[in-house]
Amino acid sequence: ELVNNFADNTLDKAIFTADSPYGTFVLGYQKVQWGLEENTSSSKLLTIERSASNRFWNEGVSSSSQGRLGFGARHTGLHYANKAVLDAAQTLEYGASVANAAQGQANNSGNDIGVFANLIYTYKISDTNKHSLGLNYGTQRDNRDAAGTNGAGLTNATISGYNPYIKSQFDKLIVQAEYISTTNEAVPGSTPNAVERKPEGYTILAAYKFTDQVEGVVRYSQLDTDGQGATFGGLYRDAANITTNIYNKFDSVYVGVNYYFVDHNAKIMFGYEKAKASEGLTAATLGAAQNGSKADADIFRLQAQVLF
Repeated sequence: ELVNNFADNTLDKAIFTADSPYGTFVLGYQKVQWGLEENTSSSKLLTIERSASNRFWNEGVSSSSQGRLGFGARHTGLHYANKAVLDAAQTLEYGASVANAAQGQANNSGNDIGVFANLIYTYKISDTNKHSLGLNYGTQRDNRDAAGTNGAGLTNATISGYNPYIKSQFDKLIVQAEYISTTNEAVPGSTPNAVERKPEGYTILAAYKFTDQVEGVVRYSQLDTDGQGATFGGLYRDAANITTNIYNKFDSVYVGVNYYFVDHNAKIMFGYEKAKASEGLTAATLGAAQNGSKADADIFRLQAQVLF
């Protein structure tokens, strides 16, 4: 299977799949299980953009978007998935990935292995009454350089952590929440990570369908980088013009309305997000001392989607 992203001419997926009595084995380039929002297809998201918490761990490392970890998302390797049917209503899904620790379809900055594992318990009464509880685990070498701004570093430090989440649907109401936390080992001589850091973030979302076509959505997201910091524009898409400063903490509230013509195949989404950053760093360097500076933005987005 080969899936190309025509918007920026990059690969979304390039895999060989083999089904067996022991589960499904996938060899190639695809997303690992890390982040409920990240592993929800962009076409089926209930908000227009993913939260800052998810973007902090899953978006790629960049000198222009400092602070992101480049941990989850797409990796090349061997992926495994299986499902056990416990009874008519209950299933248990589990899987794992052993992949290149570096993100990207052609990343050769290192020769290290990343390991990810996941477990999902689902209790399904009907298509509109179902509940899932999941847990993701991941560990890989920290591929960032000493400044934390490029994915070409070779150190002995690792990033590892857990991502528990819940997703429930009660007829017209959908509720989902997730928590993400990692332990980022200290990198000797590194500006941002000379000490061990334990960033954590969480996201809570509720969506309600008032009619078959009209849906309201509310989401709250919070991120604490534990002193490392991140840029505002690196976590909120198209917001780099707000400030180039680096901040330690972020939180936002998203309120939106979705109108479905044909489910997710044809829909219009409108959303407003109030995004805030606090505990600014005294220099444009990750890990610098903090001061009391803050930043905020009022973000309006409109998206129309048609799938063929």
